[in-house]
Amino acid sequence: METLSPIDIFVTVVKEQSFASAAERLGISLQLIDDYISELEDFLGLSLFHKGGEDVALTQDGIGYYVAL
Repeated sequence: METLSPIDIFVTVVKEQSFASAAERLGISLQLIDDYISELEDFLGLSLFHKGGEDVALTQDGIGYYVAL
């Protein structure tokens, strides 16, 4: 089984433009997606996504981080 990192999860959410679609694509739970993103945000000290609703919107920090990858 492939090991996923928080960065892998972040990139998949950005590409899928949805936490739920990313969870489905990766075959993991939506809760695990949220946990990984929270872990990455805590580690970086940044908020990567605007919270709320089903739409995924990157913050300015999230855009900068994605571009830097």
